[in-house]
Amino acid sequence: MTTKPPMCFQNADYDKGCDEGGDKGGELISSQDLNAPWKRPSLSRDRVLLWSSVVIAALAVSACVALFWFDPSRTPFYPTCQFHRLTGLQCPGCGSLRAMHQLLHGSLAAAFHFNALLVVSLPALAWWAARRGIGLCKGQPLPDGIRPAWLWCALAAALAFGILRNLPLAQLAWLSPQP
Repeated sequence: MTTKPPMCFQNADYDKGCDEGGDKGGELISSQDLNAPWKRPSLSRDRVLLWSSVVIAALAVSACVALFWFDPSRTPFYPTCQFHRLTGLQCPGCGSLRAMHQLLHGSLAAAFHFNALLVVSLPALAWWAARRGIGLCKGQPLPDGIRPAWLWCALAAALAFGILRNLPLAQLAWLSPQP
């Protein structure tokens, strides 16, 4: 590991370093300026996170209102699953819009029929979002993200669900939504 010299020139050839033949025509700066922490802009990170969370929540509420009023099985403007269209197989997300529509109307059994994985995972997602939102409102530092082990578990559950719902077994027919 090399240390920076106490004085260095800042210019376009800075990558070459002061002692490696870089152009010396730049402005003279001290090594303290090179190691100085990045200065925060006037808008803090927490405020940006708070406002972006508000915008995301408003978009989610708008999507829920649209799902409540317009049934995905009867309205053509919702997107179709390209994986199902190309392969004829159900992906882990197939039936999610119809399941959300049923949940918004209070029909848990019908929602579970359309996409059981979504219905089972919504409480965990709501808990995670509420925890982040409360921490953000209290001004607590947010964790960097979701632990990789949880992401691997979610991926494994989605893959298992996607495989099981496409197996031609009568015992697993309830996992696949019927159009």
